[in-house]
Amino acid sequence: AAVSGGTEAVASYLRDLEKELGLALDAKRAPLDSSRAPFPDFFAKAAAEIVSTGMPAPKADTAPHASAAAFRAALLEEKPLILDVRNGFEHDVGHFAGSERAPIRTMAEWRGYVDSSRVVERAKGRPVLMYCTGGVRCEKASAYLRASGVDDVRQLDGGIHRFLETFPDGGGVWRGRNFLFDAREADAYAEGGHDA
Repeated sequence: AAVSGGTEAVASYLRDLEKELGLALDAKRAPLDSSRAPFPDFFAKAAAEIVSTGMPAPKADTAPHASAAAFRAALLEEKPLILDVRNGFEHDVGHFAGSERAPIRTMAEWRGYVDSSRVVERAKGRPVLMYCTGGVRCEKASAYLRASGVDDVRQLDGGIHRFLETFPDGGGVWRGRNFLFDAREADAYAEGGHDA
């Protein structure tokens, strides 16, 4: 879910929502141009899936989460296969250096990309690092890789959004901007990062 508003109003809303739901929420913050509302209308609806993939919902065998610092270290120190789980347009807006651009338009096409490009075969003997905008798509994508026999898979905890909160300048490994699905279009965090 996404919500916008004044800092204290959003904090109060999240506290009330956590209390009502009886769980802790992983809230991500982003700079906001206050001259326009990124979400002009509010609505809520029940959905079978947050991100439609055509894959079963993962139960327990998703990849471990790597913190922003651990993910960056693995990018720099290991020779990983780096998978961008987002679509090609999102990758073109911004991506981690050395990551693969999946030629997909929707997440439902991701499994076909993995199979046709022999990702499982190419992952043998090397770590796989995967990322997406906020972490949701990686849950299903990592479960699919693990079920397909890839043992060393790690996903970026909190996605690109959390990484850019930790490394606003891109940490020397991020290129471009983080595409968002609202009026902001792309996170302003990576303004100091390198262009693709």
